Amino acid sequence: MARLSIPRIGLGLYQMTAEQMEEVIPKAIDLGYRHFDGAAIYENQAAMGLALQKLFETGKIKRSDLFITDKLWDTQHSCVEAACRESLNNCRLDYFDLYLIHWPFSVVPSKMNPMTAERVNGVAVIDGNVTLSGVWRDMEKLVDLGLVRHIGVSNFLQSHLEEILQVARIKPAVQQIEIHPLLPQRQMVESCNRHEIQVEAYAPLGGGKLITNPIVQKVAAEIGATPSQVLISFALQRNLVALVKTSKIDRLCENMRVFELSDAQMTRLYSLETGERFFDPQSWYGLKLF
Repeated sequence: MARLSIPRIGLGLYQMTAEQMEEVIPKAIDLGYRHFDGAAIYENQAAMGLALQKLFETGKIKRSDLFITDKLWDTQHSCVEAACRESLNNCRLDYFDLYLIHWPFSVVPSKMNPMTAERVNGVAVIDGNVTLSGVWRDMEKLVDLGLVRHIGVSNFLQSHLEEILQVARIKPAVQQIEIHPLLPQRQMVESCNRHEIQVEAYAPLGGGKLITNPIVQKVAAEIGATPSQVLISFALQRNLVALVKTSKIDRLCENMRVFELSDAQMTRLYSLETGERFFDPQSWYGLKLF
């Protein structure tokens, strides 16, 4: 199985407002961005769809020129096709280039809001009637139906990935995980490489914390780059896809410039590893994953 070819830098749409989307997406496309990463839980699909539709109608860009990712939320595992169709409708698209299982949790939706989890004593309730292998079979059907071009996973541990690989008719094309020098995830990257699964790195700036790190700043000074450019280049030099998140126009341009890091500089960045995470479902579900 050949590794999926994806634009190496993607613009993450997490927390982007409708007003920001209207300005940022056209500018990002002007600057060369062709990869956009969204999700149902971001609650801004309609704004993205409207911004893209305007560009399609003016002929500024064609749908086939873009790589658009969306994600199945944790409360939607029992209704994969319906969830995907709803997201496509919200985004005004006929298909997604990539559709991911957002987290390996299958949680019971609350009666008040189907996108939030039912809770007991503050802890999300796991849906015992749903299995990851079953969800994956439903994901495969999306490819058969032409609703998505490729399918993959996000935030999976090795055990989750192996469960999928044991039953997969269509293997995961992508594993999207938090990666930065504090959390380089070397074992997971090596495992995905063996299976020809493309790894995408989200939060490559370490939640912004690494921008002020002395080692990162020193490397940046050595090569005439900004700390952000160093951290994005760190991901790209590992053959990862880097997902950057910004609504600032000047940062859009900055994040597209890539630098080559020496082996010594890469080693110094790897030395920052602490295992610190900035996205952990225990903080919002009360469920331990990592």
